[in-house]
Amino acid sequence: MPRNDPPRPVPRQPPATLVLTEPLPEAGMRKLAERPELRVLVLPAPTEAALAHVLPQSDAAAMVMERPALSASLIGRAPRLRVVCRMGAGYDHIDVAALTQRGIPLATTGAANARTVAEHALYLMLALAKRGPALDRAVKSGAWPRGFGSIELAGRRCLLVGYGRIGREVARLAAALEMQLAVFDPYVPRDAMERHGFAHVAVLADGLREADFVVLACALGPETRGLINVDGFAHMKPGAFLVNVARGSVVDEAALVAALDE
Repeated sequence: MPRNDPPRPVPRQPPATLVLTEPLPEAGMRKLAERPELRVLVLPAPTEAALAHVLPQSDAAAMVMERPALSASLIGRAPRLRVVCRMGAGYDHIDVAALTQRGIPLATTGAANARTVAEHALYLMLALAKRGPALDRAVKSGAWPRGFGSIELAGRRCLLVGYGRIGREVARLAAALEMQLAVFDPYVPRDAMERHGFAHVAVLADGLREADFVVLACALGPETRGLINVDGFAHMKPGAFLVNVARGSVVDEAALVAALDE
């Protein structure tokens, strides 16, 4: 006769450790608290030293980070690491090659701040076009300048360098002000820009020659580090404005200083 042995209990898995380099907003922390299968560990300070201290001890299965840099050495200290999430769009401070070698996916929250960054780009464009900071200083010093040389955005040509989430938002806002939009992004098909009514630029130098405003909204990588350099500034026409809402290293700083001096 068959034996009716009681089922063996399934061994309970220990909770997976989720490392946060900084606390999430209150709503996010409440969501994590509702997950008993997670042990949430928040670093006392978002530094490489703090990560180096915690990762070997925590058996971290996942990380959500804004900063610091996540190097191959730090990744090697987390043998159970299964996923990394970056709070933001850029991931230039994360060793993607080391993650790829381990088969660890990297997620980003690029859409979360796209509208905010795009509005900031538009704010900078308006500040330059209307000479806002200079006029603010003048009025506070008792002056009331006239004929101060402001321009309108309508009808001006705006070159967008980068057509990701942020670039598309900048294009939409600038188009609402009746600017003429052109886009340079070698990773986006031409028809993706043209179906929105924006001109496609195949060669960056050609776009720079025509632009009244150049807005940088591209990711930082080997191809874009120092993208706007001595040659780039040489192609820009006198009086053009440069707005950078990408990483600072997309612009060659020494070349920028030289261009301003000239």
